[in-house]
Amino acid sequence: MASSTFDALNYSEEHTIALCNTSDNTQLTKIGGKFSSTRIVQVSANIVIKFGIDIHQEEYSNLECARDLLKGTDMVVPKIYGSFRARGVGYIIMELICGREPEEVEYETTAQKLSAILSGVFWKVRGKDPGPLNGGTSRGLLWEWGEPTYTSLEYMEEWWQRRQDPGETQISFRNVNLVLVHGDLAARNILLLEDGKIYLLDWCSAGYYPRVFEYVTQRLSTDKENDFHTYLLKSMNPLVGEEKELVELVGRAYGNSIAGLTHVAQPESCALPLIFVSAVLKIKESRAASLLIQRQG
Repeated sequence: MASSTFDALNYSEEHTIALCNTSDNTQLTKIGGKFSSTRIVQVSANIVIKFGIDIHQEEYSNLECARDLLKGTDMVVPKIYGSFRARGVGYIIMELICGREPEEVEYETTAQKLSAILSGVFWKVRGKDPGPLNGGTSRGLLWEWGEPTYTSLEYMEEWWQRRQDPGETQISFRNVNLVLVHGDLAARNILLLEDGKIYLLDWCSAGYYPRVFEYVTQRLSTDKENDFHTYLLKSMNPLVGEEKELVELVGRAYGNSIAGLTHVAQPESCALPLIFVSAVLKIKESRAASLLIQRQG
């Protein structure tokens, strides 16, 4: 990973690790729930460090690429000062952006603004090969049970087809564009700035993918009426034809993937995300639960 800026800021790797472990520093947030090890700490007036075992080169590269791609738009990406990995932990040093997470009463308007940025900016950016913006391993919700490194569009199709049920229409991405996808659009990953711009956090899942992936992750994340994901889905341009069918096919293949199963019938629509969330929790609780699901299949 890049180190030239580290020297300019006098941040050695050991000094960075020490800063992260100093209790005097302000912990801004703990990311990913109570079982997550990823944290962000503020170490100076304008610098924060994001660190944890789930921080990888792809997130650092995604941030650098996204900053260039989105320059001059209403989407803000922080300046990156450097990154490294040591003793199984990844570290990203970046500028502090002052903003606030949207409140529930702002979910609808924030979702509408974000949707406009997606259609007006993100989905006009074209990629040649699938995967993170600068290449590498795909990570995030859609790949929790197997993190692939897509070497071609054909391989990405094959990867998803292996998770489909027998007799289903085979997943094909030949007639859709690979565009800029964030992969984890949620209220917790948004900061609203005073000038009206949006600061989008957590780019570890971003890459060049079919835009249907953004729809699938939103549908899988929706667990109650009128939450942020529901508003965003309502604001996003409705899909038609082949893309609409792809959302269903990818959603069901995802259901097979998280259950660790192949060729098992799934619900007719991935519009029932609680089924998938329930399966994830059961599998995480114990191996016995996983075996029970297999026997029931």
